[in-house]
Amino acid sequence: VAQGVPAREARRRAFRRTLRMEVLRTLIEIIFYWGVIMPALVTLILLMVIFCTRVADAFDGKNATDYVNGAVFGHIDDDCDMPIGWMVLLFWLVTFCKMFSMYAWERCISRCTERNCCQNDRCERVRWCLWYFVAVPLALWELIWPLTTFLMLVIARDCSWKLKASGWLVLTPYLMLVFVICVWLLW
Repeated sequence: VAQGVPAREARRRAFRRTLRMEVLRTLIEIIFYWGVIMPALVTLILLMVIFCTRVADAFDGKNATDYVNGAVFGHIDDDCDMPIGWMVLLFWLVTFCKMFSMYAWERCISRCTERNCCQNDRCERVRWCLWYFVAVPLALWELIWPLTTFLMLVIARDCSWKLKASGWLVLTPYLMLVFVICVWLLW
């Protein structure tokens, strides 16, 4: 109103700006929660599948565990004109690193609350290191890795289909995230 804009127009603009910020905040929360839940979910599903195939191997002896391990990890070193195998290997390494960092972060916070040392310099340094050297790079990884891997899978011409399937397998949670975000934005 002070800039010569009528009150009704000022309220409408403020409402739009607030709505956009709320949509952006919710979108960031969805991406953040997905980034925290996804590594735990992928690791849990992989461990459950390997456990179930081990149990099945004990009863029928058809060696299903080797088939699952071969499908997930066995084609990382296949020949390809794009480094898809390295990207798949990096996915699993970073996923296990994320699981460790979430465990370390939880342990750090629980010890700080038990001992009431959150204001301690040592505790602050550990939290600072976990945040800047683990959490921030892993968050950036969540943005860069899926796009890079997707482009490599689309551009790759001379790859084994098993290596491409392994790449699409680890890219599936990110594609689901894109689908969820599109549905949420269109809702």
